[in-house]
Amino acid sequence: MLKYRQMVELLEQRINNGEYPEGKLPAVRLLAEDIGVSYLTARKAVNELKENGIITHNASNRKIVIGKAVTKQPLVGVITPFWHFSEWMRSIRNVTAELGGQVRFVAYASDTDPAITEALSASFDVIFVVLPVGRRNSRLLSRLRKLGNKVVILFHDMTRYGLRSFIGSNPGSIHLIMQKLVDCGCRRIDALGSGNSSDTESSARLEAWRSFLDCHGLSGEFHDPGILPFEHPEPKIRKLVLDLIDAGRLPEAVFCLTPAGALGLYRACYERNIRIGKDISVFSFGEQETAKFMAPALATIANTGKLDNAMRELLSQYLPGAEPDDRLLFQLTDFEVFEGESLISNHKEI
Repeated sequence: MLKYRQMVELLEQRINNGEYPEGKLPAVRLLAEDIGVSYLTARKAVNELKENGIITHNASNRKIVIGKAVTKQPLVGVITPFWHFSEWMRSIRNVTAELGGQVRFVAYASDTDPAITEALSASFDVIFVVLPVGRRNSRLLSRLRKLGNKVVILFHDMTRYGLRSFIGSNPGSIHLIMQKLVDCGCRRIDALGSGNSSDTESSARLEAWRSFLDCHGLSGEFHDPGILPFEHPEPKIRKLVLDLIDAGRLPEAVFCLTPAGALGLYRACYERNIRIGKDISVFSFGEQETAKFMAPALATIANTGKLDNAMRELLSQYLPGAEPDDRLLFQLTDFEVFEGESLISNHKEI
């Protein structure tokens, strides 16, 4: 595909997503820099959008504005605190402050959001990036690779692309919870979550689940509710689990790939009077701060208090006068099993 054609499609997508809220596009030269194409390519793409009536020039002929025919109204703005504020974000903030630095959080609403490229162009010493779940944006990956060790990908091992990555505990640690269930007589453990193959984090957890089933001769089915990027999983998971219950297919135990997914399962079980921890075992991986406040508390693999230590080791490489080493992968090695209240003590009795 010609680069200018890719740029035309990208700009159309941004306009449809409302990502130019002032109703105007940056100058052609700035667009070229933002998207990573030549000035001539950017100008050719802009000219095609003009010919199609999608954009035009204003009365002074100095600014590129979005045509009234494609402008969506009302245009609604939302100023909100950073929505993905997990223990990892808290660790980045606290350790950076401890080292004498400061943090700016940048939220984005789609994988084409200009906020991403604006942040990558800013004068940060290091940029932590939480990639969009779903398809891998090749243009974004190319941009990240050009920044070298200035970029650190969170939660996904992207070292095969030459990108520094900081990930949590090994997903294989879920075997400890699964073994506890087997010891209590459980013979079937299903999994529930997104099966998107480009989501390396979910894929690794699924692989660990399947590996344990194969090794112990257990049965288990994977249930994918079809969660889209930037979509809350709870409603679709609730419906899927309700269908399983109504069809008499609810398993003895369920591994939810994320605690957020477990919320939908909890609701479905409540609506059908299924008691979690009594009638079914449920467990997950990570996000213990969410898991421990669920009712009943959700069993999960929890990071220990050593996250700050690992974060300090990494961020110290970006202090004035320091030089990042050649290491690409940073991974938490310490974890603990948080049993919560969601596991059946004796599956033989149900």
